[in-house]
Amino acid sequence: MGQGECPFRGNNMNILKAIFFRLLKINKKPSALEAFILNKIKENLEEKEACLWEKQINDINKVYRSPDKEEIIFYRMRNGHPYNDISISFINKSDEILIAKVLLTSVNNAALSLEASVWCVNGFVSIINYNHGNYVDYFEEYIGEVGLDELAVECEILANLSETVLN
Repeated sequence: MGQGECPFRGNNMNILKAIFFRLLKINKKPSALEAFILNKIKENLEEKEACLWEKQINDINKVYRSPDKEEIIFYRMRNGHPYNDISISFINKSDEILIAKVLLTSVNNAALSLEASVWCVNGFVSIINYNHGNYVDYFEEYIGEVGLDELAVECEILANLSETVLN
């Protein structure tokens, strides 16, 4: 490195960003488990809602996972700031609405189950809350090792995303 050169340019800056995001548990896309849960909900929505759902999920470019892994927050960022494209929002724009609950149970061990509550905020898919954050890693590994067919899945839709509700 020459005199006066910034040590944080190029690849060095990218490495520092990656370390920073990893420490804060921030990723760019939903994990395999999160994507599986979100897809199960999409499969149970009406066609118009499912289309908006898919567009919203594809637009996620930042994911925060709490240290206890009980809360996952999805963001859509533009120029360093949260941004939500109104053209892909749901008609139901409640401040917070519980969209669905998804129960995952290990086929090999029925005592191991994980319930995910998925929330919409102001018309956008925003949050997953798990009832047992300490099981999240187990289910992530389980999916990777034995596949999705070894999971018993129950999905209950709890909200009408096409209902007109304004804040």
